[in-house]
Amino acid sequence: MKEITILIPNARSPNFEGTETVQIKNIVNEINEKIKTKIIWVIFQPSKTQVKENEREQIINFSDYGNAVEILNKFNPDLVITETEFFSQSIAFVLAAKFKKIPVVTYCFVAYVNTNLIINIKSKLRLLFSKKVFGETTELGKKSSDAGMIQFNIKKLKFISKTLKEIKYNKIHIYFSIISFILKQFFSTSLVPVEKQIEGKLNLCSSTKWANYLEKNDFKKSTIVITGDPYLDQLFIKFKNSKPVQNIETNKIKILFCTSPMHEHGYVNKDEEDKIILQTVDNILKNTNFELAIKIHPSTSSKEEYEKLINNRKIPIYQKEKLTEKLEQFDVMITYGASSAILNAIMLKKPVVFLDVFSYTKNLNLFYDKLISIKCTNLEKISQKIMFSINNEITEENYNEYIKRYLEKFDGNSAIRASNAIMDILKDN
Repeated sequence: MKEITILIPNARSPNFEGTETVQIKNIVNEINEKIKTKIIWVIFQPSKTQVKENEREQIINFSDYGNAVEILNKFNPDLVITETEFFSQSIAFVLAAKFKKIPVVTYCFVAYVNTNLIINIKSKLRLLFSKKVFGETTELGKKSSDAGMIQFNIKKLKFISKTLKEIKYNKIHIYFSIISFILKQFFSTSLVPVEKQIEGKLNLCSSTKWANYLEKNDFKKSTIVITGDPYLDQLFIKFKNSKPVQNIETNKIKILFCTSPMHEHGYVNKDEEDKIILQTVDNILKNTNFELAIKIHPSTSSKEEYEKLINNRKIPIYQKEKLTEKLEQFDVMITYGASSAILNAIMLKKPVVFLDVFSYTKNLNLFYDKLISIKCTNLEKISQKIMFSINNEITEENYNEYIKRYLEKFDGNSAIRASNAIMDILKDN
């Protein structure tokens, strides 16, 4: 093999540096070290992503094509890499690739968590009737689409239906496949749904918990490889070189408030989250020794909405900036919910205050641990908690124990393990 083409259907453009994009890019970069690689990104967005093409990368929009088979026929990839989660892009391209006898690799690097069925149904219903499409990203200077979530979902279901027709499913089979797909989104026992029919020739995952869950859902054990999280590879060296921050002595204590996209995921309603954010901000601003900035999700959140929410409060709002680089300029991080941002603070060994304020989503507090962070359940006492976090002594042993509990295979080599497993598949094929 002198060169390979890998097709990656994805919910977001690689132009946006979200966690998932970094994970995939890290793996692809390692593959490219072994063999020249071109990537075809198929983007599932309601608004058109900027189409581009160069020697190593091409970006296309799914809506410019009728079905997944048409796209595979045009680009003839050597491999399809997609999420293990049972989403629109996964079911369409995995089934189409199997029909075309193109090897499939799936990946699941999100944290594993069992979900409460009632909360899962509520969150999915909130998303379904949202006027804004969850996860919509827009290029600089462009407005978001006018499509609501229902309209966009119908568009994706039509793409799946046309794909199934192209791979010779009859009308009854297509109908029941679509119904099964929709029900699976609501009635899943994990935070994200998985399904045997989109099992790849290779299935990469971040932890033993995910490996066990895939086996439970009839994925072949021999196809599952635990790699760790490739996103954390870039933080490993920073973690090794950082020392616990203690006894901060400055005129102003600089605080970075990293919000979590809770309402965007449907876990809470927007008014509820906005209220928590404003209460946190206003309580912090009462202390003249504090200097505050906000960091929002790089792709899921809307900076325009946050600017409107913060109104005349003079607080910087960061979005596209890299969190780790920005966090190095601050003394303390505050966050809440299911935010993976907390991992960046831990890697830099910064004090963390975790706002435990959404009582019915406690099982989504994935990365909080009293070993390395301070919990705040009363926003009136946020200033006290910030000072306590600064003076709280966290040892190297505490950090190492946290790593053992939450981050499997944290050694900077997750992307290498994933790329090696993929290369084995390519050689076999």
